[in-house]
Amino acid sequence: MINNKQLKAILLDDEVDNNEALRIKLDMVCKEVEVVATFTNSVTFIPELEKLTDIDILFLDVEMPGLNGFQLLDLLPDRNFEVIMVTAYAEYAMQAIKAEALDYLLKPVGYDELRKAINKVIQRKERLARLSLQKQIPSVGSQKILLHSATEAHYIHVDDII
Repeated sequence: MINNKQLKAILLDDEVDNNEALRIKLDMVCKEVEVVATFTNSVTFIPELEKLTDIDILFLDVEMPGLNGFQLLDLLPDRNFEVIMVTAYAEYAMQAIKAEALDYLLKPVGYDELRKAINKVIQRKERLARLSLQKQIPSVGSQKILLHSATEAHYIHVDDII
């Protein structure tokens, strides 16, 4: 299980008050999340993102001056972090799904919804870790095992075992 501030998050909303409110709620109900940076300008955010490595979550507003949230995501096709859209507009939900956002939260963000969104991030990270571990385990198809009977011993291909 992920705990002790093991998830690193960035908040990007053009309104400072929204960033601060979300940061406070994360501190209250999601102790495993550390907000490492907040931004209010989507255009200046892009070069800063390159400096911030090991990010797990980007909380992203949709409507912002300069680049909106979806335009910003188009510029980040190979992202290695989860995106949680945070907006006051319900009509962007389908677009968020197409942009592969993990979750879509409506402002003002409720504590339960925030907790559920963070749980989704944790579950996805744990699932990816299990898959990565499975890929490291060698295939048993070409292996043999030694089986003993009372009078003999035989090597059997693992593939032949039903």
